[in-house]
Amino acid sequence: MNDLTGLELLGLVCLAFLVGGGTLTLAAMRGSFRARAPTTRRTPLELAAPVLRITSEGHVEATPEARALLGVGEEVALRRDALLAGLKAGRDALETALTRLVAKGAAFREVVETRDGRILEASGAPLGIDVSVTLHDQTCLWRRLDAAERRADAAERALADLAAAREAAGLVAWRAGDTEYGAAALDPHVRAALEAAAETLDTVGARERVIVEPQSDSAEAVYAVIAARGGLFVALDDSSALSAERSMSRFVDTISETFAHLKVGLMIFDAERRLSLFNPVISTLCDDDTEWLARRPRLRDLLDRMRRARALPEQPDYAAWRARLLGRVGAEIAAPIEETWHLPDGRTLIANFRPHLAGGLAFVLEDVTDTLALRRINAIERAARDATTEMLEEGIAVFGPDGRLRMANGAFRRLWGFEDGALRAGDHVDGVIAACRAASGPHPFWEEMKGAAAGGLERRATAESVELKNGGFLSARVSPMPDGATLAVFSDVTASERVAAALKERNEALEQTEEMRGALVDQISHQMRTPLNSIFGFGQLLEDGRIGPLNARQADYVRGIVASSGDLIEAIDAMADLISVGADARRESRSFFNPAVVAREAAALAERRTGRSVGDVEIVNDDTQEETSGHRARFRQIVFNMAMDALEKTSLGGRIKLSVWSEGRDVLLECSHEIVEELVEQGVALTLVRRFARLDGGEVKVGRGPDGRRVVRCRITADDTMNNGREHLTEALAQRARAG
Repeated sequence: MNDLTGLELLGLVCLAFLVGGGTLTLAAMRGSFRARAPTTRRTPLELAAPVLRITSEGHVEATPEARALLGVGEEVALRRDALLAGLKAGRDALETALTRLVAKGAAFREVVETRDGRILEASGAPLGIDVSVTLHDQTCLWRRLDAAERRADAAERALADLAAAREAAGLVAWRAGDTEYGAAALDPHVRAALEAAAETLDTVGARERVIVEPQSDSAEAVYAVIAARGGLFVALDDSSALSAERSMSRFVDTISETFAHLKVGLMIFDAERRLSLFNPVISTLCDDDTEWLARRPRLRDLLDRMRRARALPEQPDYAAWRARLLGRVGAEIAAPIEETWHLPDGRTLIANFRPHLAGGLAFVLEDVTDTLALRRINAIERAARDATTEMLEEGIAVFGPDGRLRMANGAFRRLWGFEDGALRAGDHVDGVIAACRAASGPHPFWEEMKGAAAGGLERRATAESVELKNGGFLSARVSPMPDGATLAVFSDVTASERVAAALKERNEALEQTEEMRGALVDQISHQMRTPLNSIFGFGQLLEDGRIGPLNARQADYVRGIVASSGDLIEAIDAMADLISVGADARRESRSFFNPAVVAREAAALAERRTGRSVGDVEIVNDDTQEETSGHRARFRQIVFNMAMDALEKTSLGGRIKLSVWSEGRDVLLECSHEIVEELVEQGVALTLVRRFARLDGGEVKVGRGPDGRRVVRCRITADDTMNNGREHLTEALAQRARAG
């Protein structure tokens, strides 16, 4: 206290006088909180007070007063977790205190806030094996505390203002009335001018500049008089600010003359966003109303005027757009803001907002309509040129009159094996030719290309065929261009050079293969059919009784021999079809057949092969009885092998469902059956099904149905587009090779 000055001591006394009551109340109340402590253990039934009893299982018993404070009705059952969840503040501290009370029997006192804004004091104490919590409504008391603290804070801020005014060293300060001046040596002439200015300031923060004319040999005095709190007035030396403003005024006059000749629109707004400076271009955007602009309109009014002159972009909600723009530039901005405005008359303006001196705003409008049009045309032409050259299969390279590469498309890089980044615009023709010669070897064409691209005396078109080291062939052409540039074009003609030889070799190989397969089929048929026909014919003679009568046992033997021979003949026929299908795939003709009839025949053959009863196989045709065009033998093999695959993977007595139907020009086969255990999906029969289906452009899928049954589905294209298309292509290539 001894170190306090008189003014500081006076401030502390005033603070104590202003907030004494609230402070004493706060101290007394806080003291009462420390003095109160739970001393007795009473059950909720013995108290007419807000008391909670919390059992070890977490159940809560509450008196009516406690329920009223918590806002819970009598019919609602309480638990500890629900009680804590209903609090807005102090929940974690209360939960920790309850845990310590249950675990260690430690009494507590905590302040919590309910969701409806009540301030409650909760006091907890042990109650046998349970605990009790007493609630006290301290809402009014805490509100009084809060009001007292706010009054204390206000008093402290007032004291700080008083001290700051007193400690403002180097400033001229005085109090209205009889208070003596702090700077007694101030010139009376200056003092009178400052007093006159102070009388006009009636609000805190008001400011007035006073310019005192010089007397005799003294200089001009400039002060800024500011009204402070407590009836104080502060006078600051404002000569530097005035000098800066005058310099700024001269600078503005200078740049105004300069800006008058600019082709861009320029506007300068002050801190209040009033127009301070503009050049003639702006008047053309405001209906040439220079007089209206000279009245210093606000930015908001200027935007409205420009809208009427159709110098702003059309907006669905102009008011919202203007509010957004003013929100961005209405206050002091830290960084430039640029927008592109497309006007209704087709013009395009670039609006640039930049921060200016003293919180001002510089607004620049530039008409870029012609520039954007030229850029757009140039970009379209460049994009069209690049897209066209990139889509070409020929490799293209353009060299300028100086022999430098201007552009090369992707095909050129691919043909000559240039990696990404290895070929760049500006590379000399010598380096490009060296890389190309390394891939092709020496050729006279390279010297002609170098002479044409490097500005030789004779520039003429040249075309050659260049063979690559990898065996390929390129058609190379060089053509001069009107602007002195040179165009080099390279086309890959390897396929056309080799197609004749390749087709000839392939046809010879196919013919040899077909001859070998035909010979194999003939040999198998001859070697197996000859003895089999003898057995079959002799059995028929015996069965007909031409040789003599047979007893019952002999007749059974003969019938078995004839039936087995017939089955073996059918097996040989099927094997012959299987071997010859691939060989005759290109020449096999299509015919019209009924898929359902062929499917029944193939299924019956599979039944005879496996010895299953007819009831094991069910044909569902789905009312599809129309004939379709296709390969009957292939279709029969597909159905037969699908049935054989299903019979092999199904136990005796298992049910097999074979379905055939049409979808447009396609024929679909589906075979579903039960399986005893997990089997390998790929088998010989299924492999044959896939092979035959591919020959007809079909596909095979194997999966599981909703009932868990194994399902094999085959789709066959019922037209000859694929095979005939391949024949047409082969014939066309052969004709081209013969012609070329």
